Amino acid sequence: DITLYASYEPIAVSYHVEHYTETLSGDYELETTTIGSALSDSTVVVSPRDMTGFEYNPDYTLDESTITVNPDESSVAKLYYHRLSYTIEFESNASFSIESMTVKYEDTINEPSNPIREYYTFSGWYTDSTFLAPFNFDDPMPGYSFILYAKWVGQSMTLTFSSMGGTAVSPLTAPLGSPISQPIPPTRDGYLFDGWYLDSLYNEAFTDWVMPLGNITIYA
Repeated sequence: DITLYASYEPIAVSYHVEHYTETLSGDYELETTTIGSALSDSTVVVSPRDMTGFEYNPDYTLDESTITVNPDESSVAKLYYHRLSYTIEFESNASFSIESMTVKYEDTINEPSNPIREYYTFSGWYTDSTFLAPFNFDDPMPGYSFILYAKWVGQSMTLTFSSMGGTAVSPLTAPLGSPISQPIPPTRDGYLFDGWYLDSLYNEAFTDWVMPLGNITIYA
């Protein structure tokens, strides 16, 4: 009489991986569950996922990233990800700077007080220095740091032209710092127009056709 003994080879079985993310209040909630496969009774070290705004936290007390795979497919790994914070910098171009702020991913962004700049009116924050994309403070914090740029509109100024005996030239009114068009030159019998100057003694030529500060008069 003899006894025969069964021999078994391990086969691939499934296990579950639960991914928990930190909430804005500091708790953790289940974000998603994935399924892996490995040989039964083998030890598996589960790799974390890449998740925008989160980073795997292997030191969290409930972390179970190393598991033994049960033959009945009951094994569950648990990975925890803490929520990242990002920085907003403000390029105000004003008389005082606005401090940068650090905000958690997806948290509310508190709009700072409007900056102040003499002779200019603040016209909002933009994500680009060419002021094509206004920033919406109602949107939650994205998963990256960025710079916001203050847009300014110059107060209205008037540039007056003294033709010094030539034909009249109408004044120009435009925002401070904005481009202005050079007017048609005046004419004066017996003379050739030689340009515009900042003073009647012709010491300094006016050549930069951008609205200057101070409601000034220039001279032919």
